[in-house]
Amino acid sequence: MAGNGGEYGDADRPGRRNVLVGTVAVVIVGALAAAVAWYVMNERQAERDATALATIERQIQLEEEAAERARLEADLAVVLAAQLEAKAAEEEAARLEAVRLAELAAAEQAVLEAELERQIAETKAALEREQAAVEAAAREAADERERILVEQERRRREAMAFEEALAIEIAFNMAREVNLFVSKWGRALDEQDYSLYRELGFRESESEFLQLYGDDWAEYRIAVLEKRQWEGGFVALRVTETYDPPGDGPGLESREIERRLVLRPTSSGMRYAGDRN
Repeated sequence: MAGNGGEYGDADRPGRRNVLVGTVAVVIVGALAAAVAWYVMNERQAERDATALATIERQIQLEEEAAERARLEADLAVVLAAQLEAKAAEEEAARLEAVRLAELAAAEQAVLEAELERQIAETKAALEREQAAVEAAAREAADERERILVEQERRRREAMAFEEALAIEIAFNMAREVNLFVSKWGRALDEQDYSLYRELGFRESESEFLQLYGDDWAEYRIAVLEKRQWEGGFVALRVTETYDPPGDGPGLESREIERRLVLRPTSSGMRYAGDRN
């Protein structure tokens, strides 16, 4: 280019054109390459930005999810704490209620035990009073029985003394009473006195009496062979009753009958009580 003194001649124009074309081409290629490189770089930067943006978004999403989880966990912890607190409150209320019920039950049990002890004490006192009354009644009954026994013994002794005195009196009077009875008996037979015979206690009718003792001329004798006193003043006699008709002859012989009879004492003397057959 400098061969012509720095000036371009017409002969040099194609070369310059080629150089210019080549330069332009190089510039264009370079521009294209730069554009491609810029594009590639922009694409890669965009990819990197997108990746970074996605990473940031993912990070934000993860942070939001973590925050949500933290919030949920906090809410859950609050709910759990509230539930635990409510459960603890319920348990405490239940414990207090159980304590109150236990105290009420203990108070009722104490009242029942006190009432039972009172009833037991009253029952025991009533039993003691009843036992004391029974013992007093038993003592009174024993004293009364003792008094009755003493009185009975006194009366028995008095009765024995009376019976003994009566027996002694009867023993002393027995011979006189028996003799009096025998004499009245003999007189009733001799005198044909049926009323006196009945008064002495004999039971035969008047016709039987006259059939036995109706002989006005006969003699009747009664002899006492044995006499024995029995308990209560009764007297057992063994006597012979002799019939002695007047004169001699067939059918007029004497006869003698032995009798055993019992006499009982009365206010009017000895009386016939029956034969000892």
